[in-house]
Amino acid sequence: MVVLSDKPKKQEDKLFELAQMNRLRTLPLTLFKDAKGPPDYKIAADAEVTVLLWTGLQVKANHAFTEAEFDAAAIKKVIASLGTILE
Repeated sequence: MVVLSDKPKKQEDKLFELAQMNRLRTLPLTLFKDAKGPPDYKIAADAEVTVLLWTGLQVKANHAFTEAEFDAAAIKKVIASLGTILE
């Protein structure tokens, strides 16, 4: 998981708490110092959640969701696109 932030120092404690609260041991939690994200990733500005699937350095699927859109149907959509990286 990568949190995009113009103020990443403020996010460090939140990520640490998230990891502790959910007993995350193998999921990398990282910060990227730019709320827009890397230009090549084409992160939607209005997205609350973006799921990128990639192979090597190439993004194969890009799913952007507002908070209201991120539901069970959205998760099914992401799962259905897993074939783009499992080929």
